Amino acid sequence: LTRAGRAIMPEILALCQIFTGLHQVEEALEQALGLPGVTVVPGNSDQDPHVLRSLGQAVAAVVRRHVKDRMILAVSGGSTMIAAARAMGPMAEDLMVVPARGGFGSLAETQADAVASEMARRMGAGCRLMHLPEGMDQETLSKAARLPGVADTLRMMRSADMILFGVGRADETAEKRGLDAGQVEVLKQNKAVGEVLGDFIDIDGRLVYRSGTLSAELLDNKPDAIHIVAAGGSRKALAILAAVRSHPPHALVLDEGAARGMLKLIKEPKGPANKQEA
Repeated sequence: LTRAGRAIMPEILALCQIFTGLHQVEEALEQALGLPGVTVVPGNSDQDPHVLRSLGQAVAAVVRRHVKDRMILAVSGGSTMIAAARAMGPMAEDLMVVPARGGFGSLAETQADAVASEMARRMGAGCRLMHLPEGMDQETLSKAARLPGVADTLRMMRSADMILFGVGRADETAEKRGLDAGQVEVLKQNKAVGEVLGDFIDIDGRLVYRSGTLSAELLDNKPDAIHIVAAGGSRKALAILAAVRSHPPHALVLDEGAARGMLKLIKEPKGPANKQEA
């Protein structure tokens, strides 16, 4: 999009929400979860991958409302975050973008380093990268964190003014991270349903397992930062609900599939079960 096109995206999204009835869905989620801002875009990214582009544009519109000069933005990896990065444009002066976690999985373009680099390029911001994988043992992690280049990025990450991150299903993330059988059993026994920045959580948002990650306790240690959560797909509804209960964000951006799935879970008479949609 051109700069003029990006400038009118909030108005276009608002019209879409009115015509599709999604404004009522947003209000219902805000009330049920006690959140100050929920944005829902039409469609279900599980069924239509093009919905990710709309999700990314919605995230960019939310960032534009909150960002200020000289902010540090920390961003995680994932398909939603790379879509958000590609939708960004110049918004403020003297911004710095850093990854909110190390790398894992096999797709290079959705690693946090790659997302941070793309976001910085689109926003005309500075950028520092991590260049480290996740899943290391604590001793190796501590040593890596003291390396000069890593230490500087880590310091900026932990001083971030805005943290943008996605949500993973516990089962899918465990597979991507290559957790061993014992770790997977811990997740099953403790009924983990979601994962956020290395923390595996149950449906009530309780931490049940923390994997080796440089972003450990980032959300707890920087409560004054603006937290923006974005995720899509009906299959992730349970994981997103858990994530929101664990760390209520300032802004939640969803697609219709995830949003309606969350409302259905919330309305279940005995509370949502731990079974996730395949």
